Amino acid sequence: MMDIKTLYNLDYIVRYSNVPRIKDETVAAHSFFVTLEVYKLYESYKFDIDKAVHMAMCHDLAEAYIDDVNHKIKRDYPKVAKALKAAEQDVYKKFPPFIQEYIKLYEDGKSVEAQIVKLADILQCKTYSQHEVSLGNSGYMSTVLQDSKDREKILKKNLKIFLIG
Repeated sequence: MMDIKTLYNLDYIVRYSNVPRIKDETVAAHSFFVTLEVYKLYESYKFDIDKAVHMAMCHDLAEAYIDDVNHKIKRDYPKVAKALKAAEQDVYKKFPPFIQEYIKLYEDGKSVEAQIVKLADILQCKTYSQHEVSLGNSGYMSTVLQDSKDREKILKKNLKIFLIG
């Protein structure tokens, strides 16, 4: 059974906790804004909105159990990324099958919905880092912003065939 009390931890887990931040963002807030980005993308792309929204809401649930580890650490330390991926697989067993299915679809990354959620995730990171930079945080958040822009270009190119009109 799903443990809502443990999942509530997502509202206390601060993203980018190992770098200076002006305005903290929790994993719960991140997931909420990723979902809003999915809604926004639905205005421009053809995809199953229900599937994508479910994936967006579920994409970071494991972090309630294993914490948030940012993209830079995972990129710089592949062994850590591999260990986290294994831990996530164990955590996913705690969730009902229908949630496991959405997580599996997201992680597979092949469907347009999974790609849309990945783009929404990137767009949310871009928005957060832009906000941090606008507040005066020109350190690591400038790197996050540029990295997000680079990743956004690649994903948008891949999703071009799903554009409406």
